[in-house]
Amino acid sequence: MSLPEISAADLQAPGPWLAALSEVQLRGWLRLVLRHRDPLPLRLPPGSAFSVALARALQAGPPALRDALKEALPQLVLEWGQDDGAEVLDDLLVLCALLRCPGAMDPIRRLLADQRLPPDPDPALRLRALQVLSGFGLNERLVPIFETELSGPRSAALAWRALCSFDLRAGIRGLPRLMATLEERGQGDLLVDLLRAQLFDELDARRRLRLLDLAAWELDEGALCDFLLACAEAGLGLRRTNGSGDGADDFEVCERAPDGSGVERTLGRLRTWIASHDGGRRSRQRLSEARWIQLDHAANRWSSGPDLMLLLDHALGA
Repeated sequence: MSLPEISAADLQAPGPWLAALSEVQLRGWLRLVLRHRDPLPLRLPPGSAFSVALARALQAGPPALRDALKEALPQLVLEWGQDDGAEVLDDLLVLCALLRCPGAMDPIRRLLADQRLPPDPDPALRLRALQVLSGFGLNERLVPIFETELSGPRSAALAWRALCSFDLRAGIRGLPRLMATLEERGQGDLLVDLLRAQLFDELDARRRLRLLDLAAWELDEGALCDFLLACAEAGLGLRRTNGSGDGADDFEVCERAPDGSGVERTLGRLRTWIASHDGGRRSRQRLSEARWIQLDHAANRWSSGPDLMLLLDHALGA
């Protein structure tokens, strides 16, 4: 494979030279650029991250070039081998993300699923691949990979946010594994930060309630208790809207006021309600006496105690 000669005019205006490359030539040029970090006829500003500067230069090219790149880059990911080195793959992943190449999703998925990434005690390359995939949005074929990554000490938070963005049920299903990973690493505060981001930044009002509903019915006793405590610590409040209070739509999740205003229910009333329901789905979510004591102590410890009780009231179906 040979490339056209580069003239002085091409150095001044490289777009036509690049646009004239065939599909095979474009892949060959990109492979050489990434291996040797020599982007001629492009000139990149000094001091910039190579892959970012290269992406910006390519974005400035003609539309036909940008379209061709969306075909060439996924193929290069597919053809990547460990002899190319980790730096080449990292640059490729960045280019795929910045040039918006969704066609790279399956080649990147195969890299992760087939364990083709080079061994690395610092899994930065694996994280980069996960970041690119989550930026494109998950699909059913990617869910198992991200569920596995919930056990990774550096990938757990990223994986959980990606799962929640794709499907809240998948996020709740993976929550016990996430909590176990964070607990093992002594990173319990990170769960509070993740919940705060989900509840107040990333979900609309209906999906916030959906997250609580799924947690109430999907999590076992221990995980549910830990989840509710983390929600309370994240500053979650729950208040009535103008409805009757009989259904999920009659509540809204809010960032609690410092004085706990707008909170109505108490632990005693909730316990009475649960005790009066012996059958049906709700009884499966009855918490043990030990858990009630744990929650009661938490309520007394925080000024947010009333908010926590209202959250429990709603999540357990009262």
